Amino acid sequence: MKKEPRKTKQWAEEAYDALDIAWGLLKEEYACPNEDEKLELVRFAPAIAGMNRGISDKAKIKEAYNFIYDRTAEDLGNKGEGEPILYSILFLLGYLDAHISFGVLSEKKVDEIMAYLSEHYDISYEP
Repeated sequence: MKKEPRKTKQWAEEAYDALDIAWGLLKEEYACPNEDEKLELVRFAPAIAGMNRGISDKAKIKEAYNFIYDRTAEDLGNKGEGEPILYSILFLLGYLDAHISFGVLSEKKVDEIMAYLSEHYDISYEP
């Protein structure tokens, strides 16, 4: 369990670190993931978020999975034709959305963190 971040900058750093972990886990499963396999990156978000917050209740983690998957499906459904899927951004949103599901972050705070991430990090990278 990590100490809960207080500032937007700290949340952004933690989320970006979680992204690196998720890409590493995905690469362990798929050395060279295809587009469908890259979508699986999001499935790591609630587990990593739960670990970082010390949440081991399987029901809470499952609830976060459902919350994230609903939101991810909505995001993908709103994607314009020909627009690329930015897997790292989907993960970051999922990671932060898990914290909404856990009752730790508000929608407004997630928007602030995502704005900070987009200004200070390469959030669309793929290793």
